[in-house]
Amino acid sequence: MLKFLPALLLFTGSGLFYDRGRLLRRRGVTVAARCIDRRWQGQGGPTYVLGYTAQDGRERVIDAGEKEVPPGIRAGSEVLVCYDPVSPERAEPLQVTEAPLWRRGYEWIPASMGVGAVLLALIA
Repeated sequence: MLKFLPALLLFTGSGLFYDRGRLLRRRGVTVAARCIDRRWQGQGGPTYVLGYTAQDGRERVIDAGEKEVPPGIRAGSEVLVCYDPVSPERAEPLQVTEAPLWRRGYEWIPASMGVGAVLLALIA
């Protein structure tokens, strides 16, 4: 039984991490956000500062990368944002929320961890 423990922990951890992204897609609220600013950091592309108002009436701000917003966005432009009503500071542009798995970079990590855990359990 102990030889399966590392695989079980890896599989469980990957499932919890993956579920965070699914949770936002399942219960997220979509609102219009306004592009407040566009910043350039280093040699990478711009970072867009998006401001939105949650259901509780509080204004919140998130940063979004160049590939996370539609092309042509500038200060004053409107972008749709999806946020978690239970934790309104957890938000992302709707373009990211609706992207397929292979376009959501951070979700490849737990998916590959889960596959690795299954392989580890079969080998052990």
